[in-house]
Amino acid sequence: MPAPYILNSPEARDEFTRLVLAYQGAETNLVRLVAQAVRNLAATDEDFYNRQLTMTRWLRIQAEKVLKELEGEVAKPLQTMIRTEYDTTAELAAGKPIAQGVNVAAVDALAAETIEAAQTALNPLLRYVMDTYREIGQQAVIDLITSGERRIDAVQQMVNRFADRGVVAFRDVTGRNWNIATYSEMVLRTGVNRAQNQGRRDGFQAAGVDLIVTSSHMGCAPPCLPFQGKILALTGSPGLREVTTPTGERMTVEVTATLTQAEAHGYHHVNCRHTDVAYIPGMPIPEPLRTDATDYDLVQRQRAIERNIRKWKRRHAAALNPHYAEIAQRRVEMWQAEQRRHVAQKDWLVRQYDREKVIAAERRKN
Repeated sequence: MPAPYILNSPEARDEFTRLVLAYQGAETNLVRLVAQAVRNLAATDEDFYNRQLTMTRWLRIQAEKVLKELEGEVAKPLQTMIRTEYDTTAELAAGKPIAQGVNVAAVDALAAETIEAAQTALNPLLRYVMDTYREIGQQAVIDLITSGERRIDAVQQMVNRFADRGVVAFRDVTGRNWNIATYSEMVLRTGVNRAQNQGRRDGFQAAGVDLIVTSSHMGCAPPCLPFQGKILALTGSPGLREVTTPTGERMTVEVTATLTQAEAHGYHHVNCRHTDVAYIPGMPIPEPLRTDATDYDLVQRQRAIERNIRKWKRRHAAALNPHYAEIAQRRVEMWQAEQRRHVAQKDWLVRQYDREKVIAAERRKN
């Protein structure tokens, strides 16, 4: 699901999209493999033990292939993405290319941290897939014996729950489980965001810029709202500041906050869409767009609808027969219709089709 915020480098944007979809596609393939293994396991009661061993070996081999392929797609492209986004952001801030070697060590360290976080997330996946398969397979048989429920219904319910939660890669300090697609995207977003923030500061400093003006957009996130369309400073303190225009006139401007203070408040957060430009004394500053929490809620509703579209596409990928595939497809279409109605409410709401994709699932359908 590509970024709804702005990446300054087209090359970094393309790489970001490819990496996110690679993780998402791998997760969908793993869900489908588990569904296929469970379907084959539960097909008949005959020789259950031997079939369980056979399907366990088959699933492990197939899952290892998926994960090995994914691991090979990460390191070099991710490093290139971080470096390219830093360079482009710094150049845009400075208005010209900045000297090579500025903060190279810091950017390389950032790339290394991001690569390590992305690859570390892959370590527990194989075990999680195998444990989930055994749990679903065993529970399917127990349900049949104890309740007499049609096996395909019981299996589909459990596979659906697995498809909904995804392949868990990480549990945070609050106990929340992050599936590999969501966690990897957050890792990538965080890496890119840190590259942008560092590049922005280095670029402005290289150009001798101390005051900047922030952009303004509808549906602004609450942490950014106090700062959009305002003047921020890289150094000094907030408040009134006397500046000199290019023609030599003196004037007073109001500095809302330092960039450090704004970022500590949440400005330039991971999903932030704001951009900054150098403030030239005397330049006109447009009034910030009138937006509030209601507009932000509309954006969040769009994100929620996207999640539901992806949820039912994953269920389509995990369907055990045409009947369940048809049910899932109808729900996909229902949520797509809801998205069309939703974005039609405001002309500034733009549908993010890439955020509704589940690549591996759609290959199956198309």
